[in-house]
Parts: sequence; structure tokens; C-alpha cells
Amino acid sequence: MRSSSALLVSAAVVATALYVPATAHANTALLPGGHATAGAAEVRKAARFVGFDAGPEPSWYDGWRRLSGRLVADVDGVTYGLAGVRVFVEFSTNGTDWTRVTSQTTSADGTFDMTTVGTEDGYWRAQYPGNNEYTPAVSGSDYVDVKYRTAIQYFNVSPEPVMKGAYVTVTGNLSRYMPEGKPGSGANIHIYFQPSGSSAWTKMGVTKTASNGNFSKKFQASKDGTWLARYWGNATYAGSNLPTDYVDVGYRTHIHSYNASPEPVKKGAYITVKGLLYRYMPAGKPGPGANIHIYFRPKGSSTWTKMAITKTATNGWFNRKFKASQDGTWLARYWGSSTYVGSNQPADYVDVR
Repeated sequence: MRSSSALLVSAAVVATALYVPATAHANTALLPGGHATAGAAEVRKAARFVGFDAGPEPSWYDGWRRLSGRLVADVDGVTYGLAGVRVFVEFSTNGTDWTRVTSQTTSADGTFDMTTVGTEDGYWRAQYPGNNEYTPAVSGSDYVDVKYRTAIQYFNVSPEPVMKGAYVTVTGNLSRYMPEGKPGSGANIHIYFQPSGSSAWTKMGVTKTASNGNFSKKFQASKDGTWLARYWGNATYAGSNLPTDYVDVGYRTHIHSYNASPEPVKKGAYITVKGLLYRYMPAGKPGPGANIHIYFRPKGSSTWTKMAITKTATNGWFNRKFKASQDGTWLARYWGSSTYVGSNQPADYVDVR
């Protein structure tokens, strides 16, 4: 009885797949090392995908989808990339019926990185059809949820700076892009606060957008820090950006008993600008050692000119003499510090004759 010819396969290709061309006979012998003679069966190395990704997830409607990964093969325990072969990316809404979307030739290390636009929820995968040397390969699928983009615009927290214990108002507008921008009405906006020097965020409250997408909510200010607004999204809309606004919180200050005298004054004579700076913590106390800026605006002008800076005494009082040359208004201002909010801006008009 005649026996079929033995398949001679080297140890290096024991785990590889057997490929038999249509013209080959099943009992044709392979040469050692997996190389066949003309018309003989061929052993193909097993190709596989690693690191396939179809991010970002979730993805914006009509936004770019990045499709990347690497096609490799293992030989003698060593993994190497398959260079210069065509890889296809396929899409399916149900994970069963697949459609080719795009393709790319792999780079020298077997990687591929392509982009396409996505408008539907669904599964993405990479597919390699194989050739005479390598087997076909299919990656695992990556499901991507497609949502409409959202953005919070015109975000602001005011006033800035603010007096300790007073209220700040957090405002902004939510837009939804489908793909054109439209007001995001009836959406919950979450407001967070991070004190200066801290890395922790605290949720301060939730407010709902109006029909025009605007939102507004007041909070009592107790310390310096950053305010943040966030729309977390839902099944249809992606979460928004994260706008922030830093607000300085300080103790209130006020300039009392402000006066520029004498009034009227003779041209060329001197006037004295004086006042008393108080700081409230919360009780009022004189503000010593503070810089008071003195400004002058001539009659009929809209421009203020800084004339000098004077410092308050230990009792909080300040005074400074100036030569009077024309009619106009004298103004004093304390600009504040890291602890104290800037003062009011008292002004006094002086007639020069």
C-alpha cells in the first residue's frame, strides 16, 4: 500500500497556518523552513493586530475619528511589525455587518494611523486580508458612541475682585452643535470651586440653562480661588468644555472724609487733597501704610492723569499738596492688595480762579 508523502515542517513554523494553492496537491512535500517548491503547499506566518483604537470616545457628530494600531507577526518568539502591507478599517452599526471605510499601508514598524469622519454610533475594527506569506487578521472591535458637541461660552464670575462675604455671580451660555450651534436650553450646569493653593474641587451648586442657553447663579465669596462650570452631557450630547475664572476675595476698604481744598482756589496757589482709608475685617479699622493714587481730570476732558502716589499714616489719613492751574476734578483711589479689595473712588471738583 502506498503512503502519502510526509509534510516536512521545521520547528520554527510549527504554529503557523497551512496554505494550499489551488494548483497544489495536498500530498506535496514542504521543504525544511516552510518553503515549498513550485506547486507545493506553503506555510504562512500568523499575523495579528495589537493596540487597535478608534478614539476619542465618546466622539463628536461629524468629527474626526482617529483609527490606529499595529499589525505584527511572531517568529521564533520575537514579535515584529509587518511593514508595507495594506490594512483596512471597517465599520458596523450592529457588530455583524461590516463595511470598509478607509485603508492605509503600514509603516516600517507595522503601525498605521488614519482618520475619518464619523456620524453614527457603532463598532470599528481593523482587517488585514493576508497574502502568501501571512495569514489574514482581524482586530478586536472598538465601540464608539457618537454625540453632538457642546460648549460653554462667555463664562464669567463677577465682580472681580470681590469683598469677603459679598456675592459673586457665575454666568455663561451653553451651545449645542447639531452640527450648527443652537442654544442649549434646559440643561443642568454644575458649578465647582477650587480654593487658591488647593487641588480639590468642590461642587457648589447646579443651575439650569434658560431657553436661550444662558445660565446664572450667585454664591457667597469667602476666599480666593477658581470657579468652573461643566455640562456633563447625556445620551445625545457630549459633555462641555471646562471654562474657569479666578476671583480674588479681600476685605472691603473705603476712603472717608475725602476733600480737595480750598474751594475755590486762586490759580497758582496750592490745594490739599486728603482723606481717611478704612479697612473692614469686618469691623472698620484705619488702613496704615497704604498707597493712595491721586488723579486729576481737567474740566471738559474725559482723561484722568495720575498726579502722585501718597501713603497713609498710622491713623489711616493721607494728604498731598498740588499746585492749582485749572478747573477740574481730583480723585483718590486705593487699588487694594492680596488681602484688601480696592476702595471707592471719591472725587471733588475744584474751581480755579
